[in-house]
Amino acid sequence: MPSLREEITRTLRRFSRRASARDPEAVGSRTGRQFGRYRVANLLGAGGMGEVYLAADTALGRPVEIGRASC
Repeated sequence: MPSLREEITRTLRRFSRRASARDPEAVGSRTGRQFGRYRVANLLGAGGMGEVYLAADTALGRPVEIGRASC
């Protein structure tokens, strides 16, 4: 029986493969864009509920995470 860590690692890899197999317009299309004071750096993860991006808050000069629901 696999350990909890092994199960989580396997699940994360499975989600990562799914995200990379999606249409490039659907995933990662926001990379490099600016939304208000936030500049999107890269896609951190994607799944059934949406996507999470690493971005920079240009007003405060710090990294932030931005989520996008796929409703």
